[in-house]
Amino acid sequence: MEMTDYLRYSTNRASLFYSQSQKENEFNKPFDIPGFDVLKWGVYSDDHWTNLIFKEKDFPDQGWKIHITADINEAANLLYDVAKYLIEEEISFKYVPNLRTLESKNVKYANRSASGKFITVYPENNNVFFKLLNDLKDITDSYKLGPYILNDQQWQQSNVFFRYGGLKRITADIDGEKVLAVRRPDGTLIPDERVPYYQLPDFVEEPDYIINNNTFPSEKLFSRINDFKIIEALHHSNAGGVYLAELEGRRVILKEGRDNAGIDGNGKDAFQRNKNEYHILKRLENVAGVVNAHEYFTAWRHNYFTEDFHNGRNLREFISQEFPFTYTNDSNSEYVEKCIIIINQLMGIIEEIHENGIAMGDLSLTNIMLSDNDLKVTLIDFEAATSPGKSFIPGLATPGLISSEAKKFEEADWFAFYRIARNLFLPILSVYDIAPQITYIHDKRIEEKFGAKAIDFLKKIENKVSKYTNLQPQSPFLNQKLSIPTKELSVDNIDYIIRGLQKGIINNLEIDSFSLIKGNIEQYIDPINKYNISYGSFGVVLALIRSNANYVDVIKNHLSDWFDLIVPYIKKMSKNPEIKMGLFNGYSGIISVLYELGYEKNALLILRNLVENFTEEKINNTDNISLYSGLSGIGLLYLSFNNILGDETLLKNMRIIYDRIISIYKYNIDKKEDISDFGLLTGWSGAALFLLKFSLIINENEGKKIAFELVDKSFEPALEDDKYDDLFIVDNSRGFKRLIPYIENGSSGIALTMLEFQKEDKDYLNDSRKKILEKFINSNYLFCSANGGLMSGYAGLLPLANAISSTYNQTDMTKLLLNNLNSYLVRNDNDELLFPGEYGYKCSMDVSTGAAGVLLVLSDLKSNKWGSWIPLPQNGIKLFEP
Repeated sequence: MEMTDYLRYSTNRASLFYSQSQKENEFNKPFDIPGFDVLKWGVYSDDHWTNLIFKEKDFPDQGWKIHITADINEAANLLYDVAKYLIEEEISFKYVPNLRTLESKNVKYANRSASGKFITVYPENNNVFFKLLNDLKDITDSYKLGPYILNDQQWQQSNVFFRYGGLKRITADIDGEKVLAVRRPDGTLIPDERVPYYQLPDFVEEPDYIINNNTFPSEKLFSRINDFKIIEALHHSNAGGVYLAELEGRRVILKEGRDNAGIDGNGKDAFQRNKNEYHILKRLENVAGVVNAHEYFTAWRHNYFTEDFHNGRNLREFISQEFPFTYTNDSNSEYVEKCIIIINQLMGIIEEIHENGIAMGDLSLTNIMLSDNDLKVTLIDFEAATSPGKSFIPGLATPGLISSEAKKFEEADWFAFYRIARNLFLPILSVYDIAPQITYIHDKRIEEKFGAKAIDFLKKIENKVSKYTNLQPQSPFLNQKLSIPTKELSVDNIDYIIRGLQKGIINNLEIDSFSLIKGNIEQYIDPINKYNISYGSFGVVLALIRSNANYVDVIKNHLSDWFDLIVPYIKKMSKNPEIKMGLFNGYSGIISVLYELGYEKNALLILRNLVENFTEEKINNTDNISLYSGLSGIGLLYLSFNNILGDETLLKNMRIIYDRIISIYKYNIDKKEDISDFGLLTGWSGAALFLLKFSLIINENEGKKIAFELVDKSFEPALEDDKYDDLFIVDNSRGFKRLIPYIENGSSGIALTMLEFQKEDKDYLNDSRKKILEKFINSNYLFCSANGGLMSGYAGLLPLANAISSTYNQTDMTKLLLNNLNSYLVRNDNDELLFPGEYGYKCSMDVSTGAAGVLLVLSDLKSNKWGSWIPLPQNGIKLFEP
């Protein structure tokens, strides 16, 4: 999920947790449409669409469909006119339900392939399709043009667009994931691509009617843009692209603004902001620390300007690559000196642009560029810039760097500057937004890591910036300010923190709601996410009963009505072969929780449904080998219940899964396919774990051999820094190199797998593997990570620390990680301990990102095991314990 998605679920300031807004206003009030016969029309709604399906007339599974776009200020009237026509013509359609949702589809960082799609129309055949194109064009021609729909073809330069794709939901398992699909004439399924450009499936051609009657803009409108040679797209958003281009032998940056797209909080589109940025940069052309702009021009509905190309990196990349995250890295003093150089330059540039009558408005880590050689600072991205004295009503803003109490844009710049300075020394989510008092904890951690020079420098920055703005404003997302626990987390205070987290979960359960818990927004996206282990209610129940065995009866009694309602629903859901089955993301993990709660009969019925749905054919068509959502997770579940039940059917299905994983591995090796994800939860380490465990049961050496090979291969993409004695998995998916320590997909999870292998085979750790393991362990001595949660955050480092403590009687890592976990823990007025969710705008209860995951790993520290967070029945297989 993107940042903008989390912001949508942060608007209810009365709630401490991510949640859906219950308050109706002009933005989330449903659009009006004309009346219709409810006996003839089926109406189905979710957060994104309202569907009106005419019951007496069907349409095909796939074919040509129509999308209609609209200017946001005219959307309500356009919808009414279009809906009136479609209802009269008995044509099925769907539409975005309210203004807020429509806005969210057209903001700067919305999904580009969905941008502009306001109404979707389902023609019953091609002749109806052709008629609708013309009739809908006539209806919408009186309205302004809406955003261009990037993955459709426009019809005669109007608000009407079309593409070929699925009209009904068709899915296929492709590359291990269930994706929307279309069917070729021979019956095979291929992905129904949602890419941000017009693309036809390989078996489809545009009808002659379309080819002969569609019209397009004149080529003359694009003459200037064609003079540029595009070398590389550096960045794409719904607002437009940023390109590295060449003009007359000189490299430049070419910035694009799309008309009526990338709408900001003040209703300005990217076209307006791009033009504003060009004029602002021309005013600042004599300021040395600001990028120089050159030419401005328009091409059709887009505008462009050129600016100097700076061959360097932004401040976010600098932190990712230079920050001394581990304690084996001895570059702390050097890093502090670099930060002081950067911040002093940045402070001078801000003062100078303010003197020139400009405030940046949206200062962030990504618009501060550093030269590679001398750390020279240059500011870019002035699209939100305005007068320093103008009232601060931001159109664009970066959460964590924005003050809800700033009155002028000058004040907003200084507040963002202050937060950036702090982020250089502690690059984590903005917990201080919801709990300003936690700055005290952060200062202690910074001084412990970097010494007095760093903290003294930050105090000087605070003294300067406090003259302009309040350094601890009210959160933009909460009505109250949270505080910090009365006792800091340490080895001696684990019980206090555990009790506080339990209290924070139990007291905030919504026992009258289906979802039961509050937190990660994934639960609002997919029905199973309300209940699964990763994001849903059963993950939280798992955390409660495994953190305190006495809670089993308490939870069953306290939630008896909820269980009476939900358990039959889960049983019914498990009969649907389309529902996700994965251990963490589906209903497989729920089986273990029900079994441990004493709902054994129901658990085994759901297990039977899983076996019946996950057939041999389906297994052999599944490429997802992961523990989180794929073959190895379900395989380990079968293995656990086989140990309990001695079930031949489970044994047979495990064998099919085992053979399938080996087959996928051999295919990838033979075809020299990239095996890049070695994560414990997301990739091949989890698969290796299952192969080893099952091979020991069937006494077959091949699975064990491949398991060892797989983990050995994980060392290859790891980055080894010759200067330091640690080892990380590397990720380049964001366009720059990041080191990944996490339990989900990084070095911590692989190290846990290696320790499990050593437990099963005392000869596993030869000299070479032992050295690798030591370096993986060293990488777990981490100062901080962006998020604090279990799966891809700081709390997920604790299972390895726990394992090291138990295996080698080495406790210093546990002490270190507990100390640093204080940087994320918060408390409310009821003395309940809470945990910030993804991005830190609100709190979350879930296992993946919130309090439940932290509760599980802390509880394991008290019980000499390190795998309670894995939803396998505790009396099944021994996994991640001595």
